[in-house]
Amino acid sequence: MAAQTTPTTTTTATPLSYFVSVGGEYLRGTTNFEAGIVNFGVCGAQLCSVSTLETGAATSTVRTGVGYQLVKSGAMSLIALADAGVTASSAPSVALGNVGGGFLIRYSLGVAHPSLKNVGLTAGVRIAGVSGQSVQPEFMAAVSYWFGGGGK
Repeated sequence: MAAQTTPTTTTTATPLSYFVSVGGEYLRGTTNFEAGIVNFGVCGAQLCSVSTLETGAATSTVRTGVGYQLVKSGAMSLIALADAGVTASSAPSVALGNVGGGFLIRYSLGVAHPSLKNVGLTAGVRIAGVSGQSVQPEFMAAVSYWFGGGGK
């Protein structure tokens, strides 16, 4: 009787990618640019951990959350986003809970020029709820830089 061998399975870990993006945000109902925004995070195959620092004339917000890449086609990606954090206002001085979610569309500039393979443009909408205030849409645009093993 011949000896049986157990098949081996090799699993390859998805390399992580890191990103930082800088841009601006507009809140519906205001008359001008509302806030500067900085995002940073780490991504695996489709899941990202995203942290955000947003600062404007009247408020500052720190959020953290998760993004999930729904679709990737060529240079375009559609990402669903959910996050939570704290919003602090200067007048009156108060800190409030902030919960939101939305969608981001990312376009890789590497398609236009190979030397820009890690640079992308991001646009998105987020529906935000701040404790005791009405829910408002926020529109954002940013330039992002990706680095690390995954090289989005």
